[in-house]
Amino acid sequence: MRQFNLKNYDIEGLDGKREKVTVPYNVRDTLVNILFNPELRLGAKDLLSRDDLSRKILGCQEDTVLLEESEYQQILNAVNSIKGYGKSDIEFVKRVLECPQVQVETKE
Repeated sequence: MRQFNLKNYDIEGLDGKREKVTVPYNVRDTLVNILFNPELRLGAKDLLSRDDLSRKILGCQEDTVLLEESEYQQILNAVNSIKGYGKSDIEFVKRVLECPQVQVETKE
C-alpha cells in the first residue's frame, strides 16, 4: 500500500494588484483533475476505475489516504503523462513520485 499526503500546502501567487499573496494549493482537486486529464485519452473501463479512485480521494476525511498499488500506478501514470507543470506543482509532483510504501496489517 502507498500512503499519499492529501494535505494542502501554501504557494505564492499574485493578487489583482500584482502583490505577493500566499494561497493554498488544493492537492485533492489537482489529483482528481490529473486523473481525468484529456491527454490521457481514457477508455470506458479506465474512466470508471478512475472515478472510483477519485471518489475515494475526495471522500477521505483524513490528511492521508491509503492507496492500493494499482491505484497508485494510475496516479503515477497520469502525472508522468501530463506536460506543462509549473513551480507551484513541485511539491505535488514530489508527493506522487516519492509516495511512501507502508505495511498494513489486517485485523482479525
